[in-house]
Amino acid sequence: MSRLAVIVTTYQTEERHKQFFYHCITSIRKYHNIATIVILDDNHKTSELPPTPFTCRKEKTKHPRCGEVNAYVWACEHKDEFDRFIYLHDTALLINTLPLDLPHHFHPLWFSSKCMNNNVHGYDVNRFIDDFRVDGKDCKDLLTELRANRGSVVFGAMGIFDREFLSFIKDKTNFLELASRLNTRFLRSFFERVVYMIYCRFTDPVNFIPSALCGDIFNHGSQFRNTEFHNKSIAKNPYVLKIWQGR
Repeated sequence: MSRLAVIVTTYQTEERHKQFFYHCITSIRKYHNIATIVILDDNHKTSELPPTPFTCRKEKTKHPRCGEVNAYVWACEHKDEFDRFIYLHDTALLINTLPLDLPHHFHPLWFSSKCMNNNVHGYDVNRFIDDFRVDGKDCKDLLTELRANRGSVVFGAMGIFDREFLSFIKDKTNFLELASRLNTRFLRSFFERVVYMIYCRFTDPVNFIPSALCGDIFNHGSQFRNTEFHNKSIAKNPYVLKIWQGR
């Protein structure tokens, strides 16, 4: 049986964050009951997370304030321990079992037809592009592609992936060397595009048609009226319910 790790990044400063986190991890245990749940705590100001109702692996993130970037860093460093990985935000609640017998080595949960920030001309972004390498080659054309395809984003970098995809990131790119730079919200949103481009370049770039398990996240928006979640908006599909915190 495949060894599965579900990675959840969290940054808890308010009571509602704890509620989201609790519902997230309990939904994972409900639908993937033998998976190893890995909790990466990005709040380095607190000593520990609140207790969980079942055993989880809990660690502080390697790169503080780098959010979802840490999920890929952790997965690359532990890729030989598991066969499959799922990465979820702590505001993503499973409402069904995620399929693991997918045909590709990386399968995004959502794409985004609207970038969260369409400005990809910032100094730090350009510097990241200048230094980013795939197979030892620079990626100057990456910025051109991003400008031309602004909707090409793996929303929240959430997805299902395996060791082969992680080996590509670890061995064929210098992402791990640059990961600590992605430490602002703007750069983390840019990372969603980097993941998309790695995804496309890892797979056959000529014949491959990108797809996401849950489609375009902006086709699923609605208002969530449960007061437990403070009337936040949601995106919902047959597998995942994503709560929008309005940040």
